[in-house]
Amino acid sequence: MAESTGALHWVACLTALAARSSIEVAGLWDAWKEPDGGWLQSYTIITTDANELMEPVHNRVPVILKPPDYDRWLSREPDERPSVDLLRPYEADKMTAHPVDPRVGNVRNNEPGLCDLSAKLRVTFNVSL
Repeated sequence: MAESTGALHWVACLTALAARSSIEVAGLWDAWKEPDGGWLQSYTIITTDANELMEPVHNRVPVILKPPDYDRWLSREPDERPSVDLLRPYEADKMTAHPVDPRVGNVRNNEPGLCDLSAKLRVTFNVSL
C-alpha cells in the first residue's frame, strides 16, 4: 500500500529481480499429528523490512534468498553461523517493480496486459521506477 494525502491505497505491484527469472523466499514448514490422527501441515513466509524500492508499497516484504544461501537456509544441522543474517532486506538496486492493473488480484481475471505498466497507475504508486 502507498500513502497519499493521508488515505491508504492498495497498489498491485509486479516485483522482479533484475538478474534472475524467479524469486525464492524464506519460509518455515512444519507438520504435526493431530489428536484425531490426521496431519496438520503449515507453512509461513518469513518477512523483513521493506527496502527503498518496496517501502512505498508496504513496510514488510518476504525475505528473498540468494542462490548461495539456499543450502544454509534449508539445512537442519546446527550451524556456527545462524541464519539470521539472511533476514535482511534484499538490495533495492537489484530489483525492479512497477504498479499493475489492480484486477490482477482476482483469479477470475486472466487476460493479457494485466501486468503491463500503466501511466495512470504510476501516479498512484507515488515513486519513480
